[in-house]
Amino acid sequence: MKHDIRTFISYIQLIKGLSKNYFILVILSALVQTAQPFVNIIMLRFIIDELTVYKVASQLIMYISIMVIGNLVIGLLDRLMARSLELKNHLLMADIELQLGKKIMDVHFKYLEDAKVLNLREQVMFFINNKMTIVGLLNRFIQSVVGLIGFLIIVVTMNVYILLLVVAVVIFNSYIYKKMKNREFEHEQNQVLFNRKWSYYIGLAINFFTAKDIRLYNISPFIMNKTKKYHEDAITANDKITHYKGKSYGLSSLAIQIQNAVIVAYAAYRVFKQNITIGQFTMYISSANLLSNHLTELTRSVIEFRQMCKHIDNFITFNRIPEPDKDGNRIFPNDLKLEFKNVSFSYNDDSSLVLKNVSIILQMGEKLAIVGPNGAGKTTFIKLLCRLYKPQAGEILLGGKNIQTYDYEEYMKLLSVVFQDYKLLPFSIRENLDNESQRSDDAMEEVLKQVGLFEKIQEIPKRLNTSIYKTLDSSGIELSGGQYQKLVIARNILKDAPILILDEPTSSLDPYAEAEIYQHFNVLAKGRTTIYISHRMSSCTFCDKVAVFDQGEIVEYGTHQELLNKKKVYAGMWHAQATYYN
Repeated sequence: MKHDIRTFISYIQLIKGLSKNYFILVILSALVQTAQPFVNIIMLRFIIDELTVYKVASQLIMYISIMVIGNLVIGLLDRLMARSLELKNHLLMADIELQLGKKIMDVHFKYLEDAKVLNLREQVMFFINNKMTIVGLLNRFIQSVVGLIGFLIIVVTMNVYILLLVVAVVIFNSYIYKKMKNREFEHEQNQVLFNRKWSYYIGLAINFFTAKDIRLYNISPFIMNKTKKYHEDAITANDKITHYKGKSYGLSSLAIQIQNAVIVAYAAYRVFKQNITIGQFTMYISSANLLSNHLTELTRSVIEFRQMCKHIDNFITFNRIPEPDKDGNRIFPNDLKLEFKNVSFSYNDDSSLVLKNVSIILQMGEKLAIVGPNGAGKTTFIKLLCRLYKPQAGEILLGGKNIQTYDYEEYMKLLSVVFQDYKLLPFSIRENLDNESQRSDDAMEEVLKQVGLFEKIQEIPKRLNTSIYKTLDSSGIELSGGQYQKLVIARNILKDAPILILDEPTSSLDPYAEAEIYQHFNVLAKGRTTIYISHRMSSCTFCDKVAVFDQGEIVEYGTHQELLNKKKVYAGMWHAQATYYN
């Protein structure tokens, strides 16, 4: 329970940080909602007694007036606060979703490839989309406490044994409810993995980029069988929990009906004995029922609170996932020499090393080609340089200092990277080229000319304001794979960073477009330190040095001609590829 309370306090602090007066409004709303039953029950008792016993017209009119005016005022206040709470709740939910989105974008990259973190993220998203009712729970709790105190006083004046009966039924129903909520929580957690797989398969079905493969390889039946199996498993699990909940609610309802029958019989007996009036009879019956309801709500609120804390705990745990250390030195040396110094790395601590004791120096302005078979560690080398991961051993130096000591955002400004699995966003060409609006149209058009895309863009009516894809804009354009890749290259040239990294930058280009990029390569990379990864060996001829990776190690290093003369790994790769052109 202590852990739950600490969790709840942490969550309350989060909410208060987003909306300071939110909980004040919740408390006031709960008090207003609790006041209405008191007004109706007490005033109805006096009205009935005036009609059946005292029969004083002026008193009757006064009681009816108090009841009507009281309900009117309370109703107006309730609607006003409900509307305010609804608006604040929408704003609060939006703020929390934005905070979660920011967290997902800010966490250390390695956690986004961790299955445990992905499942935790799914659990948090489920909580936000389906179970974000902690405020409603608090509202019910306050109503229950206030109502419990008021109706307890009324029922005790009737008979203490009636109170004990109500308490016994509530304890019985709370026990059933607790077991049901525990089963429900287990069911929800088991559904998380299902939801993630289901979303993935549905995403495949509606993803434009997989549409061709689905048709060409007849993958549709395979995907449908997968989704059908997950759907059937979900239905089976839902049937079980629904059946269990139905039995639980049935037992609770039976216990409440027995309780109500006993209370009505006892109150009727006292009326016949003339111990109480008809007005008191109605007040006692209503008060006993409402006492039972409030006591049940109170215990259920506590049970649900403890269940809710499990969800909140996931939310807090996700928020505590470490982020990269972004603070550091903002001043960079004039000489941006790069050095990998005995660097070793593995994606999981218990797995084999992807990079093994890699050491290499890249002088400022030098062009380095990295070649090697798939899985040799080439892209991992780049990921480490981009601070997406930290090496387990050794260090990466820039200007003689560890890259981790530099301010993260300032360091990112030094890098211009084209990854093999590049991504463009469904925004305008202008926004994809420069989302910070720092470059002029002339500068954008100049780089589009350099990559051979200017004429294509000029043919489009909206030109730079044209949206990429049709995801958000029905008038958006669909380009070829090579044209998209040219646009990505243009974006990175436009950034004008001193370090240019190209990971298979021409893989989607036709030979003519590739030759065009190569012709402009010296212009594109002029004055920049450039790292070029490619399976096309011809790219090595215009680089100063070539590093050959194999099984996580640099097995050869030198100029293109030096490595050819050695007649070892690089020469073998060069001649093997050259045979296809002879």
